[in-house]
Amino acid sequence: MKSKSAGRQVIMRMIRKMQNGLFIGEGFLILGMIICFSWTPYAGIPILIISFILLYITLKYVVKARLQIRKMEKSGEAEKLYREMEKKSCILSPQTNTIMSDSYVIGSGGRTGFEIIRNREVMRFWQNDYLNKTGYTRDIILQTEDGKKHHIAFFNSRTPIPDAYQEIVEILKKRLTNAKFGQPGTQP
Repeated sequence: MKSKSAGRQVIMRMIRKMQNGLFIGEGFLILGMIICFSWTPYAGIPILIISFILLYITLKYVVKARLQIRKMEKSGEAEKLYREMEKKSCILSPQTNTIMSDSYVIGSGGRTGFEIIRNREVMRFWQNDYLNKTGYTRDIILQTEDGKKHHIAFFNSRTPIPDAYQEIVEILKKRLTNAKFGQPGTQP
């Protein structure tokens, strides 16, 4: 049975937002087919390849997110998450694509797609900057007990939101009581 709670609606909205890549991929697919059949296959084939790559990446992230939600709903853990998301202590930061409840951190987009991470599983977290042509991108990396790295709380220097980003870092320091702040190999 699917819950109609506000928390579930927020999570599904995040997943639907990721599905926008499907429309972009479909657009490239249609453009590639039109060019292939009306002009020349040599010009249309590279566009078709790009469309298949976009469709594959988007489908991989969307299917992974939906399977994760379905697994949580079957185990009953999703109801706990939805109730926590309705509390006032839950932080929703659309600028950084991050939701932080008392027991979970939810991030969407970026390198790892949509993820729900339990606070108790986080062992270490740190900030990271990536330089690119338009400036830099900053994110927070959470390392869990199993050694996996989860990238959350993105922002690009083109759209500065340092207040919201720094607020997330401070809240994570308070809520992740078992985790150490700082990169592996460094002293916190």
